[in-house]
Amino acid sequence: MLQQEKMKMLAEDEGALKRVNIRDLAMSYGIYADKFFMATDGNRVTIEHKGGAPSIEDARKAIEEARAALKAGSLDVVAKDVTPKE
Repeated sequence: MLQQEKMKMLAEDEGALKRVNIRDLAMSYGIYADKFFMATDGNRVTIEHKGGAPSIEDARKAIEEARAALKAGSLDVVAKDVTPKE
């Protein structure tokens, strides 16, 4: 209640608002918002553990597919005799 009254006073007095450090306003708002979310259960973090890592066969298959895709997009270069002429 007092904080709301102080905010109303700052909003009405431009000179006082200019003297207030923005960091103080942001810090108080951040604390307020954090406590509000904690109290209303809105600051919940859910951690999900997934199992089933890929098998070696799956990894080999993925590597082979990647190699095939790289080879399909590459150009064949034919070596020619490039000895410098005198």
